[in-house]
Amino acid sequence: MSKVHAIATEVPSYSISQEDALHIAKLRNQPRASQEYWMRAIYNKSGVAQRYSVLLEQPASSAVLPEHRQSFYADKSNSADLGPSTAQRMQSYSQNAPLLANQACQLALQRAEIAPEAITHLITVSCTGFAAPGFDISIIQNLQLSSDIARTHIGFMGCHGAMNALRVADHIVRANPSAHVLVCAVELCSLHYQYDFQPDQIIANALFADGAAAVCVTADEYRSKGNGTQMHLRLLGNGSHLFPNTLEAMTWQVRDHGFAMTLSPHVPELIESQLKPWLNQWLAGYGLQIEHIAHWAIHPGGPKILEAVLNGLGLAHEKAEASREVLRCFGNMSSPTSFFVLQALQAQQVQGKCVMLGFGPGLAAETALLDFQPS
Repeated sequence: MSKVHAIATEVPSYSISQEDALHIAKLRNQPRASQEYWMRAIYNKSGVAQRYSVLLEQPASSAVLPEHRQSFYADKSNSADLGPSTAQRMQSYSQNAPLLANQACQLALQRAEIAPEAITHLITVSCTGFAAPGFDISIIQNLQLSSDIARTHIGFMGCHGAMNALRVADHIVRANPSAHVLVCAVELCSLHYQYDFQPDQIIANALFADGAAAVCVTADEYRSKGNGTQMHLRLLGNGSHLFPNTLEAMTWQVRDHGFAMTLSPHVPELIESQLKPWLNQWLAGYGLQIEHIAHWAIHPGGPKILEAVLNGLGLAHEKAEASREVLRCFGNMSSPTSFFVLQALQAQQVQGKCVMLGFGPGLAAETALLDFQPS
């Protein structure tokens, strides 16, 4: 059994309101009157109030127009204009991803009361950029981790990447109880804003944001030398499921002008109809049933995803309140978002069994079974 010792989250310096984001979207996409009405409806029903982006260069101000707060995306010049190239977007990723990652990891180590030199394994997660050397090297150098540290990168897994990382960390410490694992997920989704006026692209433009999160994982028997104030969160197990006949339901593809998501309108109904049978079977392996789970850290892919999970599992509306609050305040940051939800539950000083749950291209579901215990 393994233990999560700390959760640390970071976002860029500046945020934008959803209303201002819609204002910019209209400049970028130049919709017709009927399209503008539909675009506004998507943004207003997104469940997002504000989002953070590394591209914002100054805070919100009545003296500065929203579109002038950043210079990366220009107004659409003609119908063939699809915005910055993928190379330009990756250059920004290489510059900005390490900064957020380093901040999150440093805070996680401080909260876990684990010295940097004690970390034996580093697991990084990202699906919004590629660079080599990557931000894992930046973490090692800036936090002065061992140059002999074992590195693993989990790439292009999508919104459920945090659960994939926890699975790898769990296997490491079960195989080597003396291991100390640092996990870091960082995503810069705002680098992949799409100028195409396609329904799934507009939905993605309305939901996604930037952020990072880090956790420390050790064997359960490990005790830090600090004051004992760190959280007690045990990782009991993991699950993974590929829904049949759903390969085209959700995709994440590299294109000439950033990465683009395709999202079938049938995803919520697929989740609602197919999740419960598998989840029941998975929980039974631990001697549990859905009603035994006190807390749910559901990745807030969007309001319809949350609603589908609640309806499909027969859960009360309040079971997704932490997820809704993260979506409202931060947007969908892809892989780090599940750790933001877990941190929100931790702040409430909850106790009992918790299931982390997220979805990604495949259509795939990933889970982690955890246990909040009092300090």
